Amino acid sequence: MPQIVIFNRDTNQDFPIPFPPQFLFNGQLRNLSLFLPRREVLQRVAKPRRLQRPVPLKATLCYRPGLTYDTNLFKPGEKMNIRRIAVVVNPRGGKRNGIQILDRVRHVFDSAQIELEIRLTERAGHATEIARNLDLQQLGGICVIGGDGTFHEVANGLMQRDDSLSVPLGIIPAGTGNSLAQHLDCQDPIEAARRVVAGRSQSLDVVQVTLQDHSVHCINIIGWGAVSDINCTAEKMRFLGPTRYTISALRHILAPKVRRATLVLDERTITDDFLFVIACNTKYTGAGMKLAPNAEIGDGKIDVVVIRRVSRWQMLRLFMKVFDGSHVAMSCIEFHQVSSFSIQSESADRMNLDGEMKGNSPMTATLLPSALSIFVK
Repeated sequence: MPQIVIFNRDTNQDFPIPFPPQFLFNGQLRNLSLFLPRREVLQRVAKPRRLQRPVPLKATLCYRPGLTYDTNLFKPGEKMNIRRIAVVVNPRGGKRNGIQILDRVRHVFDSAQIELEIRLTERAGHATEIARNLDLQQLGGICVIGGDGTFHEVANGLMQRDDSLSVPLGIIPAGTGNSLAQHLDCQDPIEAARRVVAGRSQSLDVVQVTLQDHSVHCINIIGWGAVSDINCTAEKMRFLGPTRYTISALRHILAPKVRRATLVLDERTITDDFLFVIACNTKYTGAGMKLAPNAEIGDGKIDVVVIRRVSRWQMLRLFMKVFDGSHVAMSCIEFHQVSSFSIQSESADRMNLDGEMKGNSPMTATLLPSALSIFVK
């Protein structure tokens, strides 16, 4: 009999939850209602006699601290039957063309007879509030029209929900860097909308970053050192668009600053001078820099890229190679795949979390595998 096995780390107990065959239809769960409150396990499954016909699975389990689970029953990659989508639009992101992009892609949803619940963001953090309060029981997914920052906010809103429910996320690029869209090889808004309509999804790993006074969930990158310096400088040149990342990177290559820190990669501890440490969930960062070519968004690993003390010439060579990923052969750069890492620096240095400057070191990052899901081709 198929089952989901839930392990509660607080009590060190397994909770196998069986599902009789009548709850399965073409490999997917029928009308499933399963709730996992924080640090508790409470299951409620619809009775077989209530099932008049197969009901598309609208909500999937979402990772919560203290709980892990096997969600193989959900068959990532199978098509979902979607009738209503929430669309979170950032009208001021990137080139400020979020509304225009919504108008361009609306016909894709109309032709598939998908109803749209459109929500416009009004301020920083608003997308998090929207995702946290949406009625997910009525939705087949959430589509983000914006950049990596807006997607970051929506993902954090889902991770902060009290009901532990989640739906697949879609990204229609309308930002500046659009690193996640680059990773998915989908930077055309029309094609991105078609992927949402197609209804196929895959698991999406999330990295929980614990700072001194709060936690943040990251989808794209976690940067420290020169990575944060570059982003801070780039934010002052937003009028330049994506080019600002390249200009800012060159500026800091010419004036590199190393910092003393202790880096812990799983069980390995390194104390040294570092130029930067960046953890990647996607292959790309900035404006088209293929910094972590081996990174995958659902492989259950954090790809950590480390550079210690290097010369300006080495950094210039790295910069010329990073856009096609050929920098991986350089001896001055280290690649690690881990499930957790931490940084303890001598000073409180700014952290770059998915392109947003949030909090300072020290920090600890822990992978939450398959915590969310995302629409793919």
